[in-house]
Amino acid sequence: MELTVQSFVDPDPFQELTFPTVIAAKLASADYLGQPLAKLTPEQMADIDAILGNTLNKQAVMSQIRDWTAEVRSFLQGQLPTSRTQDLREQLLKIGIPL
Repeated sequence: MELTVQSFVDPDPFQELTFPTVIAAKLASADYLGQPLAKLTPEQMADIDAILGNTLNKQAVMSQIRDWTAEVRSFLQGQLPTSRTQDLREQLLKIGIPL
């Protein structure tokens, strides 16, 4: 008896490279951020929607979410330009983070 080998037709059969749905991507984003997405400002939610509108690739989505959190860290360390500092300060206050 000879076994035949057939490769997968789906390039991501186990859904390891992409989120299966936008909702799954939003759940993973909320988990990474450590808070429900409902606590984000409308502008931040629009950014996440734009990211997910372009791709569901896990690596790309999480990279962009990490970039945003890196910006928050830079803000807290006083390393952002004044105009961006003010914008980010307002966004953080809107979502209830006391500064």
